Amino acid sequence: EWYVADTSRKIKTVFKSRMEKGLRCSGSVSYGYLASKENKGEWVIDEEAAAVVRRIFQSVVAGESIASIARALRAEKIPIPSEHWKRIGAPVRAAKYTDPYAWSTTTISYILKRPEYTGRKVLGKTVCENYKTKSTRKTAPEEQYIFDGEIPAIVDEETWNTVQRLMGTKRRVPKRQTTPNRLTGLLYCADCGAKLTHRSSLVQGKYLDDAFVCSSYRQL
Repeated sequence: EWYVADTSRKIKTVFKSRMEKGLRCSGSVSYGYLASKENKGEWVIDEEAAAVVRRIFQSVVAGESIASIARALRAEKIPIPSEHWKRIGAPVRAAKYTDPYAWSTTTISYILKRPEYTGRKVLGKTVCENYKTKSTRKTAPEEQYIFDGEIPAIVDEETWNTVQRLMGTKRRVPKRQTTPNRLTGLLYCADCGAKLTHRSSLVQGKYLDDAFVCSSYRQL
């Protein structure tokens, strides 16, 4: 048991040393990229998949919900990441699947949260807590090793930040409408900086009150 524990400690030390230098310890590659054949550990853009990634980000900025994006990709028979990797001969890292076009909201949400698409290399996202049980946990940002500009960017920083704000905003569909207002999550109060919320309702049953209101207005 002492030998196993010592080996685990040495492996962690090696991994830490590599990550401090910006070197990867895993061969997994995010959807939209491929492992470089010339430089081991580096990523290059997979143009076919990158076009889908850009479309997903642009659709969110345009006001589409994640569910509607998934439906559109399924309808157009865009291969899911695992199927795409399979077709181009890249390693498939996902579990078995039956429908090659079964895009899910979980998959799309995962793509939208990846900082790598802005060109940022993030290492040490997880850490092994116990060498006996192999249990791991997600690391806090201050525990990670981040290197900007180390990966070819697929989306710009402004688009990525906008999408993160939109994903953190509840976008309800108002009555008498089929989709949320596309500006929800993008507007802020010029006076206090609070987020503006969309309000849509009939006033005394006569006309539609359709406006954005400061979320802290009633607290003043």
